[in-house]
Amino acid sequence: VICLQLAHLIGQLGELLEAAVEAFYRALGAKDTAAACSVIAYSGKPLAGDDILLCRTGFDTVVEDVASPDELAAFASATVTGSTITGDTAVVHADQLTGVPAAYRDDVSLVRVAGRWYIESPR
Repeated sequence: VICLQLAHLIGQLGELLEAAVEAFYRALGAKDTAAACSVIAYSGKPLAGDDILLCRTGFDTVVEDVASPDELAAFASATVTGSTITGDTAVVHADQLTGVPAAYRDDVSLVRVAGRWYIESPR
């Protein structure tokens, strides 16, 4: 029984982090950079203050000037098919992303802060 409960809990954690990654890509597809940046962390801390403004500025450029309409449509339907969780960190491997255009498909690292999953920004 304990093993089943643990397996269920681990499954729930995976669903939560996968939802964070899907929310990020779908927000980009909708050109909602505020929502996209709300699931980003840097050095293990969710973005705040000026860092959110910098994040939005960068993603505004992507959704307005870089990504094609077809790429934005693909982001809007992105799904995650799995993840690897290690404590308060996780990875969604590129091959576990469906609908993300090839030019944007890469491994996604995540960090859990206060029970919530965030995409860990490399810079």
